Amino acid sequence: MTQTFREVQIPVPFGVIRGKWYGPTNVRPILFIHGFNDNSGSFDRVIPLLPTAGSYLAIDLPGHGLSSWMPSGTVYRLNDAAICIRRVMKIYGWPKVSLVGHSFGAMGCFIFIGLYPDKVDLFVALDALQASHPAGLYTRLASHFDRSIEYDDSNGRKPPGLTYDKMLSKARYPAGSTIPIELCHHLLDRNIRESSILPGTFHYTFDSRTKHPDLSGWSRETNLETARAIKCPVLVIKATDSIYYGDDEEFRRLLDEMGRNNSLTRLVAIEGNHYVHLVDAESVANTFREVQIPVPFGVIRGKWYGPTNVRPILFIHGYNDNSGSYDRLIPLLPTAGSYLAIDLPGHGLSSWMPSGTVYHLTDATICIRRIMKIYGWSQVSLVGHSLGAMMCYIFLGLYPDKVDLFVALDALQPSYPGEFYKQLAFHLDRSIEYDDTKGKKPSGFTYDKMLSRVRYSAGTTIPKELCHHLLEGNIRESSVLPGTFHYTFDSRTKYLDISGWSRETNLETARALKCPVLVIKATESFYYGDEEEFKRLLHEMGRNNSLTRLVAIEGNHYVHLIEAERVASVIGKFLNDCKRFEEIVVGKL
Repeated sequence: MTQTFREVQIPVPFGVIRGKWYGPTNVRPILFIHGFNDNSGSFDRVIPLLPTAGSYLAIDLPGHGLSSWMPSGTVYRLNDAAICIRRVMKIYGWPKVSLVGHSFGAMGCFIFIGLYPDKVDLFVALDALQASHPAGLYTRLASHFDRSIEYDDSNGRKPPGLTYDKMLSKARYPAGSTIPIELCHHLLDRNIRESSILPGTFHYTFDSRTKHPDLSGWSRETNLETARAIKCPVLVIKATDSIYYGDDEEFRRLLDEMGRNNSLTRLVAIEGNHYVHLVDAESVANTFREVQIPVPFGVIRGKWYGPTNVRPILFIHGYNDNSGSYDRLIPLLPTAGSYLAIDLPGHGLSSWMPSGTVYHLTDATICIRRIMKIYGWSQVSLVGHSLGAMMCYIFLGLYPDKVDLFVALDALQPSYPGEFYKQLAFHLDRSIEYDDTKGKKPSGFTYDKMLSRVRYSAGTTIPKELCHHLLEGNIRESSVLPGTFHYTFDSRTKYLDISGWSRETNLETARALKCPVLVIKATESFYYGDEEEFKRLLHEMGRNNSLTRLVAIEGNHYVHLIEAERVASVIGKFLNDCKRFEEIVVGKL
């Protein structure tokens, strides 16, 4: 970001809320809420890395940083951030707010969304989410009240002075984390002031009562009610070296509930500790972005995870799915990588193929080649599921020297179906029929009915709480009958032209491959194509590259969605064995 911040003072009844405003002040900013005993300096490194088109406001909560303290005789509470957010909205006249919260600040934002779910248009939670109901609440709360009263009574006393180096040392180890000493000043400088009595020594300026807040009022039931009320997209960034604040099981349940309400909701793991947004600001700033890739008939839409100046691994979804198929898998892959999951033409949010055309098994091949040319990649790394894996296999046959690794999820080679002419004639007739009826309004279904239909895709059963990952990108609410939905994918995609593939062609492809190949086979799924052919092709590919392997994982055809952790572990090991991250693979965006 080229522009610097400006200091702002926001009037409140007990004084002012101070903050740092980055970007144009005539644009509603994204509001950043810091964590326990921190201040707006916590975001000093991450905000300047965010898109320059945006506007961002990081505030010091009451009693923190340069903001005024709460009045004497009061106690700080967990919902103070929610009240503060509401005041800021009213002062600036915002009808809605976009929120980013770290740690305790994320919990405060979560509470705000529970109170005002229709006033939040997006929420990013950094290494925390729900407010927790601590063990031994009464004992802990009594101690907090006593300490708060004690600090209130000693308000006029001067705190002891410490050298700046001593304060830096203390700032290095917050919340069980270790922060590089050269970054500690971001947390420290707004929280201290040099002594007027002993020059060279400093004292803290935050209100000591903030260390002992009232934590009452939040239960599992309250948190679940909040999660179910949230309609906005939510991004939760979890530091790999940090504990779960609250209960791990509750955290995952809340995430699934929020995901049912908005398909853009996701969890992303980033290697680091509780202050990952400060220590590894680049990774946090580049977590995920929607991309639109121009093609002659419109756009290919996708989700890009990780830095955009690094060539990503390209993910191709399966039959009538969309990029949401990988929502749970990609965030669990090595954080050193960059990943792009696309919606194929006619699927998800991507444009449909022109009227009068027929979808073909080679469509993904053409799509991959276009993306490579647009981004200037000389090679591509591919992951494909089901039909997407078969399409990637075709690409490898056409361009074997342009692929540096391939992961096939529960499928491999395209098959030559029985009664080929009869099936193809049926597909072509149905494609023409759908083309001729394109202007007609599709049938509407309730959301629950659509969930039920998705649950049993491809002869499998998907847990109901995960179905939204496949569904949300493929449906839209009816403008005629509110409460009903219709599919947005092109119905012609169900009737592909599947001609052109034989055992001989597949064998020729396997013999041409030089890159490492990982095939993950779900134990409860059948073989797509002939099992004997599948094993022969795997053997041929293994002769060309010793890293080629077959791994069986217990589960059904959507094992990468249902058992994402186990699949991610296998893929992560494969990527490391291929030394995919040892050299930065640069691409252009």
